[in-house]
Amino acid sequence: MSKSTPIDHIRLGAIQAAIWSNDTENGPRFSVTVERMYRERESNEWKYSGTFNRDDLLTLAKVADLAHTRIHEIQGKVRAKARIAEEQSAPDESSSKPPAHVAGGASGADGDQAKRARAKAGAKSR
Repeated sequence: MSKSTPIDHIRLGAIQAAIWSNDTENGPRFSVTVERMYRERESNEWKYSGTFNRDDLLTLAKVADLAHTRIHEIQGKVRAKARIAEEQSAPDESSSKPPAHVAGGASGADGDQAKRARAKAGAKSR
């Protein structure tokens, strides 16, 4: 069994967030873990903690905000790829009749009315 890894990291100072992706039937779902890094005095080794001091809270909020923004960017890319794949797999609709709003309206009368309005506007500007 392979160990999963985060798809991205956000770090400001000692506070870092890891962004995780979990594939579901409805597409990827994202989650975030946040930790504070500190150096242990005796061993001089880096350690990690899920607790935050008062002075960490604004940085924690900024890291959470950046993680939120990054997830939205990733979701946008995922949706764009899905849209492109859907368009490529959709049947060719180029031979079908265009929608009424593209073809000049719901009826020919609407087109005639628009022509008369343009002609009237042109006559006023002369």
